[in-house]
Amino acid sequence: MTGVSVPHISPSQIASFPICLPSRKIQDEIVTYLARAITEFESLILTATNAITLLKERRAALISAAVTGKIDVRAQSKALAA
Repeated sequence: MTGVSVPHISPSQIASFPICLPSRKIQDEIVTYLARAITEFESLILTATNAITLLKERRAALISAAVTGKIDVRAQSKALAA
C-alpha cells in the first residue's frame, strides 16, 4: 500500500501477486461440467415457467367458472369455514 491517508494498491503490485491456475485439462473439465449444469438449470427453469403459466391459466378459468356460476363453490366454502 502506498500513500498516507488513502491506501491503494498499484497495478504493478497487483501484477506481482502469484496466482494459482488449474491445468488446461482441469479448466476444460470445469467448463464442460458448468455447461452441462447450465443446460440442466435452463431446462428446469423452462419447465417451472411453463408450469406457472399453466397454473395461472387454470386459476383464471376456475375463478371465471365460479363467478359465472358454472361451478358451485358454496359447499366447499362452508366446509372450509367449519
